[in-house]
Amino acid sequence: MTNQPGAKWRKNLASPACGSNKVWGRVYSCIHDGKLSLQPEEVESGFFCLPTEILTLSKKTPFTPDGLFVLQRFLELRKKAESGNE
Repeated sequence: MTNQPGAKWRKNLASPACGSNKVWGRVYSCIHDGKLSLQPEEVESGFFCLPTEILTLSKKTPFTPDGLFVLQRFLELRKKAESGNE
């Protein structure tokens, strides 16, 4: 597993779309070239794609609003970090 830009970000990225609910979590980025074992009782399915592909897919396929919000914030923060404006 290799750390990528943004692996150090630990921010509250709670979505305003969640109303009074708060999503407290951490966002990590990494590259993994090994096998992944999904737990069937926890994960229905999974696939690999680029973050930009997820945003495009979300226009046709339902995704949770808070998940999309966190992804968009993550990409914004990563872009700022890569440009030196963190």
